[in-house]
Amino acid sequence: MAQERELARVIAARSTLAPAAPTPGFSQVTSLTDEEVAFFVEHGYLIKKSFMDPALCAAARDVLWAGNRSSRLKRGEPETWHGPFDKADENDDEPGMRFVNGRTGNRWHLGSCGGEQAIMDALPRAVLPLIEQLLGAGSVALPAPAGELPQLGERVWMPKWSRGIYCTLPGSPPRPPGANGCHTDSHPLHIGAVGYIDDVLPNGGGIRVWDGSHRVFYPTFEFQYSQRRPEGRWSGQWTKELGSDQYKVALEAVRSAEPVDAHGPVGTVVFWHGRVGHDAGPNYQPVGGKIRQAILYDFSREDMDAMDTNPPSQSMWRDWSPQVQAIAARNGHDAIPIGDPLYKRTYKAGGPSTQLLLRALERGGKPQQKL
Repeated sequence: MAQERELARVIAARSTLAPAAPTPGFSQVTSLTDEEVAFFVEHGYLIKKSFMDPALCAAARDVLWAGNRSSRLKRGEPETWHGPFDKADENDDEPGMRFVNGRTGNRWHLGSCGGEQAIMDALPRAVLPLIEQLLGAGSVALPAPAGELPQLGERVWMPKWSRGIYCTLPGSPPRPPGANGCHTDSHPLHIGAVGYIDDVLPNGGGIRVWDGSHRVFYPTFEFQYSQRRPEGRWSGQWTKELGSDQYKVALEAVRSAEPVDAHGPVGTVVFWHGRVGHDAGPNYQPVGGKIRQAILYDFSREDMDAMDTNPPSQSMWRDWSPQVQAIAARNGHDAIPIGDPLYKRTYKAGGPSTQLLLRALERGGKPQQKL
């Protein structure tokens, strides 16, 4: 009911948010180079700076602030942009709804805007050609077409709507050395896309990814593209408390390495493989600094339900585009089962950091150098 109430409020406010006109002279990138595809295959992520149309990013910010229900946050008053939220300002009256609409700690999620035209135009519809290049033309479950909006009572999110806008306020509390929220998303997906609708500075709350970890985590999952709790229900995240024994060993090793802080200017898009370890980094900007504001969207193939009934395949790129398969085969960048004695022969192009990670996994220990 809470989600339906919020969606009804958003629908009522739509008339005040006119569609954004494209930025004059802006040229939308519609393909990746072979080098970029190879980087994604090897490392499990790719950062494309200034990818989204600035006008659409500005329109998405309008949507965010139109949905602001905090009693403290004020758009034109940067001195109010800090965490944590006061208890009275948290929406803890909606248990289990944090990833729909929520304010807690330094996090602010507006999921009910996930189907808004500005949100869909800025990220999922803009990046679709690149996703089809990675997964295969005509094989991707498509975002909702322009002009279609979620209706009252419809679940906002996958497969055709975005997750909405995820924000991290400045002033995140310091974390002890080595502390992080490294995890994998366990619901079925192939590629995640995070689009920054405002500048995200270093240590400013950007998504963080663990370089190369997709190839370590893939063979530890129960199914090709998802993980389930023991009772069969989907789990939003797979952590050290949930997962196969192999997954837990892999996670302990991966999270001991330093992540990549994927920051960038407004319009930056971070693509990440659905099995790569990641977290939302802390925002150490001072009070009045930039709020991390990001649209999130999950892409998968149309036939995901059928292919996800099988365990991980011998090649983790079997269901991807011919270009991806060829690059992965040429460079030897496939999954790395824990303790696999074939590693040294099959991963000839591997960097020393990932090799160190694998050796640590074989010992059941931790890597000694950064990923």
